[in-house]
Amino acid sequence: MSATRKWIETVGIACLGGAFVCGTSGCGKDRPTPEQTASQLPTLSISSPKTTPKIETGPPVDSAELALQEITLLRLKTLPTEASVAEIREFQRQRNTEIVALAQHAIARSHADEAKSSEYRQAVHHLLEARTQLALQHPSGEEAARNADIETLYDHAEQVIAADPSSPAALEAGLSLVAFAETMARKFGGEEPRWLEEYSRQAQLFARRFPGETEHVIKTLDAAGWSCDAHGLTEAAAACYTTLQEMCPDDKRTAHVSAILRRLTLVGQPLKLAGPTIDGGYVDLEQFQGTPTVVAFWASETEGAEVQLPELKKLADQFANNGLNVVSVNLDFDEAIARDFLSRHQIEWPTVFYAAPDQRGWKNPIVKYYGLRRIPAYWLVNADGTVASTFTTLPELAEHCTDLLK
Repeated sequence: MSATRKWIETVGIACLGGAFVCGTSGCGKDRPTPEQTASQLPTLSISSPKTTPKIETGPPVDSAELALQEITLLRLKTLPTEASVAEIREFQRQRNTEIVALAQHAIARSHADEAKSSEYRQAVHHLLEARTQLALQHPSGEEAARNADIETLYDHAEQVIAADPSSPAALEAGLSLVAFAETMARKFGGEEPRWLEEYSRQAQLFARRFPGETEHVIKTLDAAGWSCDAHGLTEAAAACYTTLQEMCPDDKRTAHVSAILRRLTLVGQPLKLAGPTIDGGYVDLEQFQGTPTVVAFWASETEGAEVQLPELKKLADQFANNGLNVVSVNLDFDEAIARDFLSRHQIEWPTVFYAAPDQRGWKNPIVKYYGLRRIPAYWLVNADGTVASTFTTLPELAEHCTDLLK
């Protein structure tokens, strides 16, 4: 008897009732108590008991095939015309709720028949897609309801994976959890960093569960790591890239990972940075030992540079008497454009610029060595030469300099 069959014999009856059920004591020993607030992240460790929404449907269809046909017809239904946003949202929610019921019916009718493996996989696909949409369709202010739908989505996906971890349905369930976390991170990550951390967690979990899916593993971990890195969540980003390096060490598509990890683990470490300057000189960060230094990475036409670099100049002038130094690394391809920018804004601090065309832009040796992926970027180096921060905004930089130069 296959693992899928054994699983369905346990939960198949529950499928007909509208949800996969884990039991009254919960699906994991580490689940937190139900008293947790709605602001906490609903993940695999959410506790039971669960509440199953009441689903209003017509008489049950007789087979998996008919249930799948009904789902197709539901998906073809057009949105109501001249309806309010609330009415359209309710229409979509009711449709997805009906799809969930039909998909679970199809699962119950196909799981025990290996000849219906295609129908089973289609049913799982529809179930997870509808559950995802239900979890995403809540407007702000409905956090409790949203969390309940997220919990159910996670539980359904986990049940599919546990039934047969090597099946195509399990792979789809794993990818659906990653995709959901990515969507939530994209929508809410700026205000709720916990979703970026969840994206990182799901990417790592997927990689461990499906190590043979190399292409998915690389894309998933790299995207999650980059998203966390872009928002300054260094630990979550480093966890993704460490996992990627561990699981795909010899794949040419991960050649950039070691440089990124070198940057992500810089805080507290000495910074080695030196290079030719645009005025024909040479600068080595070691010459500023004993005073704090700001390292600015920029290019003339980068969004924000026209405003931020002059602001950085004001900051440098403000703390010049206190010993603050600034060194910049320019990523322009055209030397004349870089020179014009420096002249217009009367910037006189040392600016690293490579004469060789193949060492300009993102091919700058310093940029490549530290796996830099976004500019403008500002790093703060302590007086002892160790890195204080590699993700600092200009307002934060002013605060840090005030503290360091007291």
